[in-house]
Amino acid sequence: MSGPERKQRALDLFRAWHAPIDDVVRATEPAAILHDDVRELVDPPSWVQGRVALLGDAAHAMTPNLGQGGCMAIEDALVLTRCLRGTTDVAQALDQYWRERHQRAADVVRDSRRFGSFGQLENPLLCALRDRITIATKGRWGRETVIR
Repeated sequence: MSGPERKQRALDLFRAWHAPIDDVVRATEPAAILHDDVRELVDPPSWVQGRVALLGDAAHAMTPNLGQGGCMAIEDALVLTRCLRGTTDVAQALDQYWRERHQRAADVVRDSRRFGSFGQLENPLLCALRDRITIATKGRWGRETVIR
């Protein structure tokens, strides 16, 4: 999609939004309006091959709906460090890292996808219901309840 096409799409999408959104889009150069698809990484069969291990987005890229990508990378680094500390058997340590991290990461990837689906509902009735529940509970539900 070209810059002018992206700009027109943004104008169409935000037509009914409050000021100054329309003015901001109109004032933006078409080349500065970007469109990037958000995708999650297909779960690889392992994050470990030989003496190489993946961590963070390289191992488990996820949609940004929970804001956990960076946190998961830090968790990976911590677990990987702990697994490697005090051992000379790198292969065993990397296998332990995979076993300790894989399910947790897969759960967060799944939860992020589900939470994003909830936030991106298109059915007007479901959107109204979601919005009313969110306002009424002042966000007390938390992601676990919403995902369930």
